[in-house]
Amino acid sequence: MNVHKFFFEHNTDHFFSRSLYFFYVTAIYFIWQHDWSIYQKLAPIVFSAPGSFNFLGKSFPSPYTILAVQILGTLACLLSIFVPRVRALSALIVFLSLFFLDTYSNGFGFINVQIHLIWFSLILFLGFKFNNFWFRSFLFRLTELIIILAYFQSFLAKIVVAGPQWALDGTTLQIAILRQGLIFGLFLADWNIISKILSVITLLFEGSFIFYFLLPPKYKKILLGIGISFHFMTLLFLGIGFVHLWIMSAIIIVFGYHKEKVWAV
Repeated sequence: MNVHKFFFEHNTDHFFSRSLYFFYVTAIYFIWQHDWSIYQKLAPIVFSAPGSFNFLGKSFPSPYTILAVQILGTLACLLSIFVPRVRALSALIVFLSLFFLDTYSNGFGFINVQIHLIWFSLILFLGFKFNNFWFRSFLFRLTELIIILAYFQSFLAKIVVAGPQWALDGTTLQIAILRQGLIFGLFLADWNIISKILSVITLLFEGSFIFYFLLPPKYKKILLGIGISFHFMTLLFLGIGFVHLWIMSAIIIVFGYHKEKVWAV
């Protein structure tokens, strides 16, 4: 594999010109999907004397501040879509708005995969700000890397904490399903053998992303498509959607390798 060609000579014109429409509509949804003000309940913990924010002299933002950030982020999303000449500035505001909201709700942590949406908003800003063929190609590969790490770190977490027994036992999945209490999940939880099979499939699927960069584009898209189907199933049986990854995978499938002659890698 020609590493330089792979990372720096991928045509991303279609990717950056079209993905923004889908991404910023999604970003508006995530900006407004939460009542961010409820996270003020976390203030005694996050902003207590030993807390990092208290140490930095920060206080929890008022509901009006949060609302102002939501409105600002939404306007920036709309400007990014409809006003090309201010697209870079708008993209930066979207990134900062998402960063702000996630910092105060999730401590800018990796438990909530919304963090991956934030990284992608930064990538779009850099792509709009620096319209350079080589740099944009690198940003596209970085987008793929974010997805790879999201899945592979989940695979490693299962292996490190529980080992192969996580899949071979099946009870971990059953317990998770029972906790959620969804009707489709409760039906599935009655079948231990199915839980075992699905657990094994989960490990194989997540672990396969270590080979992602070695796959030809056609099979990359297939793997990402399997990921979207996988998350549809987790939404159905567990109520966990991970739409933050859906949108990134869908954008790469549709626009990442659009009508161009690509090299086998």
